[in-house]
Amino acid sequence: MLLVKRNQTAMPSILSEFFNNDFLERVEKSASNYMPKANIKELEKEYIIELAVPGYTKKDFELNVEDDTLKISARKEEKKEEKENDKLIHSEYYIESFERSFTLSKNVDVDKIGAAYKDGILTVTIPKKDEVLLKKMIKIK
Repeated sequence: MLLVKRNQTAMPSILSEFFNNDFLERVEKSASNYMPKANIKELEKEYIIELAVPGYTKKDFELNVEDDTLKISARKEEKKEEKENDKLIHSEYYIESFERSFTLSKNVDVDKIGAAYKDGILTVTIPKKDEVLLKKMIKIK
């Protein structure tokens, strides 16, 4: 790759005008549409939902089941530390809160749903009901 130095005499005034206003801050605060990515697995005895949610702690999460819907949400308190000479002009990796919902099938045992959080992954285990696990072999006469 070849790096070329550009003549940017006209650009600094345009960029400084753009970055000196609070446009990016307004966009960031109004766009709270973060949706964590999920993997959903079906195993013989359970379903597993894995959410990629780095930067949280266990106490930040809340899981609820209402009717046939599993709601997973998180809220994180923002702590801003600014150094004397530093000014953050744009941030894309801080996530304050989110909510995701998953529709549960009738064959799950809602009372035995469990969750664990490790290395930025929230793993929700949803066991299937015992009657679903029973298989009956039918002989052909």
